[in-house]
Amino acid sequence: MSIHKCPQCKEHGFFWKVDDDISAFTIWDCLECGYRAFEDESKESLCPKCDYKYRIYLKDENFTYWWCSKCEEKLKEH
Repeated sequence: MSIHKCPQCKEHGFFWKVDDDISAFTIWDCLECGYRAFEDESKESLCPKCDYKYRIYLKDENFTYWWCSKCEEKLKEH
């Protein structure tokens, strides 16, 4: 498991985990700011900015968005 830059605070502390007692989705937490988002793994796609294979679909309490852990591109859904 690797640690990425958090899409919320931009610090290196964003990591994923699976906990079926909390959610059926993959959980992403930030060790630095406490941000939490849930990943729908059925919606992975290529990042249009860098062509990375695993641009992921995240949902937090306010937004649903696409996020690339390689180039850190974040695109909110409308």
